[in-house]
Amino acid sequence: MKSILEEYKCGKARLLTMLEESDDPVVKTLQPSLKTGRKWKVTEAVDEAKECFKMNEVIGQTQTDRRGLGSTTAKWWSKTEGKEKRDMVTDEIRNKEDSKLVQKAVQQPQQGQWTNWDTAIQRSLIWNDIWHMAPLRISFLIRSVYDLLPSNANLVRWVKKDNPKCPLSQGRQTTEHVLSSCKVALSQGRYTWRHNRVLQELASVISTAKGEIQPSSTSSTVFTTEDGVKKWHGGSVIINICEITLLSSDHLPLP
Repeated sequence: MKSILEEYKCGKARLLTMLEESDDPVVKTLQPSLKTGRKWKVTEAVDEAKECFKMNEVIGQTQTDRRGLGSTTAKWWSKTEGKEKRDMVTDEIRNKEDSKLVQKAVQQPQQGQWTNWDTAIQRSLIWNDIWHMAPLRISFLIRSVYDLLPSNANLVRWVKKDNPKCPLSQGRQTTEHVLSSCKVALSQGRYTWRHNRVLQELASVISTAKGEIQPSSTSSTVFTTEDGVKKWHGGSVIINICEITLLSSDHLPLP
């Protein structure tokens, strides 16, 4: 998801590059100045991006991954024109903004843990998707990424509890532990039950949209814990693992 500040900077840089590369000689020679803030100047950002492109041409094509030399085609600033130049400038500004955000996140020991997710699947979100999401879903997504869900480990950190252990496995109950790493919940099939319940709800919605009538499910799933037997009714879709409800706004205390 792109920030508004990033889009503002890219828009200014694209406009300045378009005016500088204009076919109109009057516009091209006027050297237009665009108004920006005091902390960021579009002319300096564009000039810095151009210098970076020229330096890349001096260095030449380098190997940046395991695909080897010659597997990718590099774009050179001196051989591009028009829209390609504008795209190169905006991409360079985006990369620098992303680098600043990552550098800031790395300095945060808890909220910046997502920078160590090597196997995480990249998900592209646009603002239109955010506007159409349910408030609890947005809250859950943001808090799970930045590790702000009320797990026992976080509640101890926020001085809300004294014991950070999981009531099922007696391990340290972190957000990762609750969502996918509890051995007891895994052995009892709780993650499978949650996955199947989500698929069942999706199938029900699709069948309803197609006009098919689905029978109501009144069955319940029973899980055995150390304290006895606990029933999880089939009609509940709330993720309730390791004795905490992560999707309820009443259980989301601020740190």
